[in-house]
Amino acid sequence: MEFIYQARTKEGKPQSGTVEASTHQAALNVLRRHNLTVILLEEATNVGAFFKEIKWERVSARELVTFSRSFSSLFDAGVPLVEGLRILADQTDNQYFRQVILDIMDNVDAGLKLSQGLEKHPKVFSDFYRNLVKSGETSGSLQKTLLYLADYTERQYELQSNIRSAFIYPIFVIVVFIAVFLIMMVFVIPRLSGVLTQLGTGELPWLTRIMLALSRFTSDWFIGILLLIAGGIGWLIYYLRSDIGKAAWDRLSLRLPLFGSLFKTIYQARFSDTLSNLVRGGIPIIEAMHITADVVGNTVYKQLILKIAEEVKAGNTIESVVKAHEEFSPLLVQMVAVGERSGKLEEILMKLAAFMESEVDRSVKSFVPLLEPILIIILGLGVGLLVAAILLPLYSVILNVPT
Repeated sequence: MEFIYQARTKEGKPQSGTVEASTHQAALNVLRRHNLTVILLEEATNVGAFFKEIKWERVSARELVTFSRSFSSLFDAGVPLVEGLRILADQTDNQYFRQVILDIMDNVDAGLKLSQGLEKHPKVFSDFYRNLVKSGETSGSLQKTLLYLADYTERQYELQSNIRSAFIYPIFVIVVFIAVFLIMMVFVIPRLSGVLTQLGTGELPWLTRIMLALSRFTSDWFIGILLLIAGGIGWLIYYLRSDIGKAAWDRLSLRLPLFGSLFKTIYQARFSDTLSNLVRGGIPIIEAMHITADVVGNTVYKQLILKIAEEVKAGNTIESVVKAHEEFSPLLVQMVAVGERSGKLEEILMKLAAFMESEVDRSVKSFVPLLEPILIIILGLGVGLLVAAILLPLYSVILNVPT
């Protein structure tokens, strides 16, 4: 937030201006640290400040990557934590994230550790992120930890971006097809019906009759159909965001043809990458698995990872659990077995994660070229049926015209 202040310096000279801080008390502390005697301090209420204070309470993965990498660079350059956080707050355009960083800065300035400041914002910084920072503080390798976090967050961001990009094209084509279909049914086909009536084509072909009936239904219930589509999309989004809906989708996604193996690879890569980074950061294996279960992003794998944690706590090996479930590939089972026997589990998992991420990237890149001809065939069939329904009665009229 922005505050307007009036103050006096140590020499008694008046000074006024604005100061950025998360709270009124934080702004007061900033001014006092600059040896100013505060006379007036109030929150800015002008129109510009009002719009600046509009917050979208969301921090994107890209912003978190930039924050982590910049913070690592500042820390490596010897910039104090508080000053580094102030610089990062000034650089971000996301007002919500800006206030989060300023609040962390105030907490660190008040004597708390960085990890303790991050714990106050669990929506922005995950358990994985906070625990690695805590581990870095304990081991004295915070700069390396921040660099690991930047690399990890960037890899996850790129992976999600590639997957999202692969689905943009088919979704766009499907939406355009539905829009064109509705326009044809509501505005074009009814006019064609009048033309066919004037031509006196006799009994229309069955395909044309079906198309005209569908057009009449769509025209009569056009608003209802739009509301039904919008309501269906809204309900689907709400359902998938609920615990029951998410669990159902997580189970279904792993069994989808073509996509199921891709999703399994994604979650196994995330499991390997997250667990390896946590173990490498000094987090105990049981605690690391509980954090990984929350980070992996799929309820099926979450339950499996929690089961692994229980088995390991009971004295069993990770291999003995993962090989009993088809959700884990034979490659992961073998690599885990090698890692456990050699005592280099985190290194093996890191290499496995890199390999699986490259496999996902290759699969996604080959997915779009494979999908394009399938969509073209489907669209071609739809257009062919529509054209046939229009041309068949016209062709019949031409044949019946006396020569």
